[in-house]
Amino acid sequence: MGENSIVVIVLLLLVLGLPLALGSREHFQAKKLAQPVIRFAYDGWQLPSLLWTLFQTAFGLGLCLAAGCVIRALGLQTMSVLIVGLVLPIAWWQFPGIRLFWTYWRHDGRAVLVVDRGQKTATYHNRACCLNFALADVQDFTSCYPAPTRAASADYSYAVLTFADGTELVVSKLLCEPYVLRTLLPDASAAAVQQRYVWLPGDTLSRRLFGPFFTK
Repeated sequence: MGENSIVVIVLLLLVLGLPLALGSREHFQAKKLAQPVIRFAYDGWQLPSLLWTLFQTAFGLGLCLAAGCVIRALGLQTMSVLIVGLVLPIAWWQFPGIRLFWTYWRHDGRAVLVVDRGQKTATYHNRACCLNFALADVQDFTSCYPAPTRAASADYSYAVLTFADGTELVVSKLLCEPYVLRTLLPDASAAAVQQRYVWLPGDTLSRRLFGPFFTK
């Protein structure tokens, strides 16, 4: 088997296999939601999102490398300064996705959320934090979602659960999709907030790195 045949087979597997994998994800997700006890954790279904994030990050690094090659080849001439001044901002736009994944992973990458639909209770465990609550205690459900773009940063969102005593729990998309979690909390009042980049609450460093021109 030649190299061209291998390339064709790989492309066919990607073209045919990716839609099947996405369809299977919806099937198994619906099957999970039908169970009396539902366990949410970071799993392999997030891999396409991570691959897209890594691809865009690699593209940004490639642009930075290209800018360095231009300076090395032309020196600090007017033309090279103009090219670099155009390329570097475009490169910087490629990095919010990987920053979002990193902050989301630190927040929920090792967390577990277990929902008991029969008992109408839930347990959120994240490192040293363990929170047990009744589903009825969640009074407000706020989903924060990104503006629709083709960037990898548009694949990250989170939900804020506000309890009767005023405390809040942030659940990122790495742990559970906000729209899925919303179906398990039908009694909570719902609200939605759209942002360009959905940084986690209190993530001031990311806002400084990619603002004010990159955030709302």
